[in-house]
Amino acid sequence: MFTYWTLLYILGIVSTFGFGVALNMVVRRGWVAPLIAVCLAGYTLLKTRAHLTGPLWGLFSICLAGALLSGWAVRSLRRRGYSLFTR
Repeated sequence: MFTYWTLLYILGIVSTFGFGVALNMVVRRGWVAPLIAVCLAGYTLLKTRAHLTGPLWGLFSICLAGALLSGWAVRSLRRRGYSLFTR
C-alpha cells in the first residue's frame, strides 16, 4: 500500500507541475495555475467538509505544491530570458 501512495504522489506532483507550466506559458502569466489550484482546493475542502484521510491530505498538498512550483518555474524562466510564447 505504501508503494501505491508513493507512486500516486509522484504522479500528482508531475502532472500538476506539467499542466501548470503549460497553462502558464499559454496564458502568459505566472499566477494562473496556482490560482486555479487554490480555487479547486477550496472547493474540494468545502465539498468534503475537510474529512480527508492522512494519505489524501498528503496527495492534496503534493498536488498543490506542484501547481505552486509551476508558477515559480515559469516566472524564473522568464526572468532568465526565455520567451515562453511571448510576442
